[in-house]
Amino acid sequence: MKKIKFRALALLLTAAMALTAIVTGCKGNAKQSEGTKPGIGYPKGTITIIVPFAPGGGVDSFARVVAKYSEKYVGAPMAVVNKDGASGEIGWNEAAKSKPDGYTLAATVSPTTLVQPRLRKEGMSGYQPDDLEPIAVMSRLPSAIFVRKDSQFKTLEDLIAYAKQNPGKLTVTNNGNFGVDHIFTLQLEKELGIKVKRIVYKGGSEALKDVLGGKVDVMIANAMWAVQQADNLRPLAVAADERFKLAPDVPTLKEKGYNVVNYITREISVPKGTPQEVKEHLDKAFGAMAADPAFVEEMNKLGLPVTYMTMNEATKFRSDLEKDIGWIIESFKKGDK
Repeated sequence: MKKIKFRALALLLTAAMALTAIVTGCKGNAKQSEGTKPGIGYPKGTITIIVPFAPGGGVDSFARVVAKYSEKYVGAPMAVVNKDGASGEIGWNEAAKSKPDGYTLAATVSPTTLVQPRLRKEGMSGYQPDDLEPIAVMSRLPSAIFVRKDSQFKTLEDLIAYAKQNPGKLTVTNNGNFGVDHIFTLQLEKELGIKVKRIVYKGGSEALKDVLGGKVDVMIANAMWAVQQADNLRPLAVAADERFKLAPDVPTLKEKGYNVVNYITREISVPKGTPQEVKEHLDKAFGAMAADPAFVEEMNKLGLPVTYMTMNEATKFRSDLEKDIGWIIESFKKGDK
């Protein structure tokens, strides 16, 4: 009887130890794959995110924050690869031609990726708007007008007065051709009744260097620089419906009597043809990332407020925006450059 009891007790202890091991293993696996790997075998290796602008600019900074949180939420490390040139077209072309397997993403911006393909010369090849499918809009922020802190232009009114008295003499930076900076410049010329001289750059960091160095009068860029360069730049106005929450002291152009609104996004896109289950995984992962307070804080420090849109919302947003850019295309085609 004692032997039977001893054997029964031994069996019970063995079963308990096995159950503990199973439970512990499950917990460990759950922790390892927090919000990440579903049963689709993705991702299994490093993911590349192509940034079509030079290092140090706004799109590059955004992509590097996303990459930092990729392993936690997407389930794999992410490598940022800069492919700058041709106002972003080189990088976006490469991303669009990449294998649609979820291992190559693109940092995209609207409305640039909608406008650029429609302005190519006949016969030129390149990506089309639907070749890069949006997975998430992570930030949406307004364009703004900046000058150096020691600039002679203390207010927007100062700048407008000078530009009207000196047509074509005021120099302004533009990050590439046919992009959001270019569009914003056209809007300003039209609404403010001025004419400026555009100086085109490959990326925001290069433009910033020349503005701070006194080579260019005005920096046309998005409002994030009001946060990143608060000690060096003076924002004169933002092109928004309401004041930019990360720089609430800066007036809007609407407040000044000018109906100019111009926004740019920070998006994550994939090549057309990427499997639906992979897109859904990324959609869920970036949604969780956008809700992480630490991620939001890092984005805010860069001047990039998190205004997250899901894959479906981002697709609708881009579709709606495409309906509103006809005037931009016509302006460029007429030679308003």
